[in-house]
Amino acid sequence: MLDGDGDSIPDAFDPFPNGSFWYLTTEYAGSWTDADADGIPDVADAFPNGSFWYQGTEYGGEPTDL
Repeated sequence: MLDGDGDSIPDAFDPFPNGSFWYLTTEYAGSWTDADADGIPDVADAFPNGSFWYQGTEYGGEPTDL
């Protein structure tokens, strides 16, 4: 039986036959990417390209005029 990602689960029974990773309690398809290097994978990151906090609220992007 084929096992494309080498996880010992045959592809026919594998929900992620091309590989996956776990973050917290969720399994995600594909490989881990983290564009902003904050330790949260892009698929689970509300702001995958970076964010900043201002007065208790998180905003996407970079602060421009604080």
